[in-house]
Amino acid sequence: MNLSRIFTGVIFVVVLLALMATTCPVVYVGDTGEVVAASYSLGIAHPPGYPIYTTLGHIFSYLPLSNIAFRVNLLAAFLAALAAALFYRLLIKVADSLKLGSELTPFYALTSTLLLAFSLTFWAQGVMAKGGIYHLNLVFIFLIITLLLRVLQRSDKSALLWLSFWSGLSLANHHTMLAVIGLTFFFVFIYQRKLFYKNFFSIILLIAAGLAYYIYLPIRAHANPAMNWGNPGNLQSFLDVVTRNQYGRIGKGDRGVLLYLAQLWEFVKSFAVQFTVIILPLVFLGVYSLYRKSKRIFSYFGLLFLIFSAYMVYTTNPKLTTNDLEVVEVFFIPAYASAALFIFFGLGYIGELIKKENLKRIFAAASVLLFVLPFLANFHYNDRSPNYLAANYGLNMLKTPEKDSILFASQDNEVFILAYYKKVEKLRPDITVYEDLGCVFDNIYGEDSMRVGMLDHERKKKTVQMKVIENNADNRPIYYLRTSSMAKWMLGKGKQAGIMFKLGVPSKKDYFASYNLSGLDDKTIWKEYMLRDTVAQYYFSRGELAITGGDKKTGFEYFDKAREAGEDISWVNNNIGIFLDNMGMTDAALENYQKALAANPKSAVARYNIGLIYKKKNMLAEAEVEYKEAIRLSPDYYDALNNLGSMFVNNGRPEEAEKYLSRAVFVNPESADGFFNLGVAKNELKKYDEAIKSFEQALKINPYFAEAYNGMAFSYFYKEDSEKAREMCVLALKINPNFKEAAENLQRLKQLGRR
Repeated sequence: MNLSRIFTGVIFVVVLLALMATTCPVVYVGDTGEVVAASYSLGIAHPPGYPIYTTLGHIFSYLPLSNIAFRVNLLAAFLAALAAALFYRLLIKVADSLKLGSELTPFYALTSTLLLAFSLTFWAQGVMAKGGIYHLNLVFIFLIITLLLRVLQRSDKSALLWLSFWSGLSLANHHTMLAVIGLTFFFVFIYQRKLFYKNFFSIILLIAAGLAYYIYLPIRAHANPAMNWGNPGNLQSFLDVVTRNQYGRIGKGDRGVLLYLAQLWEFVKSFAVQFTVIILPLVFLGVYSLYRKSKRIFSYFGLLFLIFSAYMVYTTNPKLTTNDLEVVEVFFIPAYASAALFIFFGLGYIGELIKKENLKRIFAAASVLLFVLPFLANFHYNDRSPNYLAANYGLNMLKTPEKDSILFASQDNEVFILAYYKKVEKLRPDITVYEDLGCVFDNIYGEDSMRVGMLDHERKKKTVQMKVIENNADNRPIYYLRTSSMAKWMLGKGKQAGIMFKLGVPSKKDYFASYNLSGLDDKTIWKEYMLRDTVAQYYFSRGELAITGGDKKTGFEYFDKAREAGEDISWVNNNIGIFLDNMGMTDAALENYQKALAANPKSAVARYNIGLIYKKKNMLAEAEVEYKEAIRLSPDYYDALNNLGSMFVNNGRPEEAEKYLSRAVFVNPESADGFFNLGVAKNELKKYDEAIKSFEQALKINPYFAEAYNGMAFSYFYKEDSEKAREMCVLALKINPNFKEAAENLQRLKQLGRR
């Protein structure tokens, strides 16, 4: 039997077994729960829906093994093994196209393939369901390049037509395939122009035929599956899902040369650890060798590497935070595959330098052992087999609410794990979950909610969620998670109930005693950002509970553990800072806010909280800088707008105050404080009629706002309507008889009246 075919089978089996052994045995953090739920229900995952992957996942969900999450996780392992086998075949095809013909070529290809298979990110994406999407991408990429080689070598019409179909089909998996398809057909056009023109319409038709797999989305949407993200049953919703309209333009945000260089440097650091630094010289040797052997093939793989490295960094424009960098790292996998091809040529180049045949063979055989380097280096990080933390987190969330509760959730870690347990495992059907987007659970915000601007969506979300509370407060227990919008709107009103909060009086039971916390203290499984975020949630919640219960010592110990797990997670230090600030420990609070900012330099919340501390310390210039930076990062940040405007009012800068406060009340038209502050600013600017309107609006929102009546008293006084001014003071004192300023103003007005 041909050695290359034997090695193809060996690679598939070895990689599959290794990844199966390290696959997460249950649902995992991130998108895994959602992808499993979409696969199980033949539903629609987040945009662009991933119809091919969910179909394959549905098939794997029937495997008679363990639980459904594990079965769909195995799809990722299977696709990773298939991608590795196809990569090996591609290397052999490239070598054949260059007529290298060495009997040692299969060994170099085997080494390069195993180095790729056990590289950090390739392996990481092969042990959980979501990662399989990127391995399916690689399957398509390697098929397309293999067919391209046949087209370029033989002017093979059949290969061109298959290339067209697979290209269209690949777009039904992930949009990054557009870059591969564009590059591939550019090479067909340049080197096989006659064949390209002759079959142009067939190419278009076959690409369209592959793309037609997207018809899955409206068909399944009409079946109302358990996972129906965006409900793409009509044309507008279908286009919104396929074009990822919900996410807006990728890479939006500040951009500059220095930032781009810093982002590129993060890619370089990530690239360096994929195969281990020791292997990197082989990449550079391979670049040199391939350039000498074939500038055409070198150009293709060189451009592929640049597209999925430098260009991908540019288009995704990640923040320099652990979370963002981990999210975008998966897009670089094709670049790592290109590097593995260069390693293949680097090994061949060294083999050519060795003159003695027996030494060549020894080198080729021994080179296979190089895969041990990344295997050992990356095993700990990628071994998810003992990891039940995410699964236990989901089960603990469902243990907390009592019967027939409503639970408000928001972040991926909570929502997607809940989706798995409720929609797949069918646990706690009595609990109704509402999430902020309305894409995973029942959409209570309306089908157009994701098409409106962020500010309008926030307003509608608040209105709808508050209506849910109003309609259910008397007959259903209501809970919310710390990360939900409800936590922001119910600040101080909810009482802690384990890892969540409850409106009203929670049970006195020890929630943490009922939780499964196994593995929580095992730091060997604290790995990527989202997992450490989950660990930090536990510890912070326990610290919060201890401190509010009067046990500060234990509370601070748990806070320290939360910091240890989430040293690069901004909310951890930020929330600890809030606790310390409320306890009067302003210097310690400031230190924590600064750590939060270091973890996420684009955190508007951290900037705002630093500004609050500076204001308390009467460092007004510094506070102004922080407030303005918070607003730059988040232009609709009401608290920052209102506080900065209020500070300007008090500092005799009414023009600037009016600007920020006008924006504040536009962002939050339900804020009595915002309208009051705006009224004060307008009084300072002698815009008395406008000031009165602002105060009246504040009183519409809060009829018991004594300060607003007092503010109107000033407005009417300066309008020379003393009678109306006295009336406003009386109303202010009726609400608050101890309102000293209103009483003094009324006394002055009475004295003026006597004159």
